[in-house]
Amino acid sequence: MELTDRDQQATRVLRFTLAPIVAVVGWFVVLFLGLAAVGVLDSFCPPEEMVSGSCQADWYGPAVDALIVAFSGLSAVVVVLAPTLMAPSRKIAVAAVAFGCGAAVALSMWASEPELLAEFLAAFGCGAATLALVVRKLRASSPSA
Repeated sequence: MELTDRDQQATRVLRFTLAPIVAVVGWFVVLFLGLAAVGVLDSFCPPEEMVSGSCQADWYGPAVDALIVAFSGLSAVVVVLAPTLMAPSRKIAVAAVAFGCGAAVALSMWASEPELLAEFLAAFGCGAATLALVVRKLRASSPSA
């Protein structure tokens, strides 16, 4: 069954409307995956190192910090990639806008809490790298992209 022009236009509008939504949903999915990863990390804490439900092992703090930085970077990848995949066209523009919005959010978080420099750098770097890969891939597959 072939779609009519009107149906195709409605599909395009829907996909463009969903693009920012999938970016936000993707960010939340990565957030919850990060929280789950910390839960898994908790399971490795020796019982004698648990104090009031919190792990006090020497390795635990740096491991949690590393997870936070890693998931900050992963969230940037998802924020750039998800709306790009959802968009029916103008994917490079969508990726650039998604990166810009994500970078602005990361920058505002860093500005309000300067100790989040590693998280900001991970998010900005991974988002920029994802944008660069998207642009490269799309231009390679379609010179008019």
